[in-house]
Amino acid sequence: MSISSTALSREERNGASSPRTLTVAGVKQRYGWSRSKTYELLGEGRLRGVKMGARLLIFTDSCEEVVASLPAAVIRAPKRTATTSPEV
Repeated sequence: MSISSTALSREERNGASSPRTLTVAGVKQRYGWSRSKTYELLGEGRLRGVKMGARLLIFTDSCEEVVASLPAAVIRAPKRTATTSPEV
């Protein structure tokens, strides 16, 4: 079994558009959060998860709540530098 198929919940592997839970590896694949960051968010109570045997399943709605709580990105245009003509 490949990593990508084990990282996803059963619903996602079966083609459902929005699974209710993801494994830690699935969270990493979908949101790009490291394993450490995922456990940190779980410890802070910002993510909700349940144990099913040895597996930890994280509710995707709590992941979406974390994303929605992040501040908006402020992107500034780069400063233009004065162009100087080469000396001849």
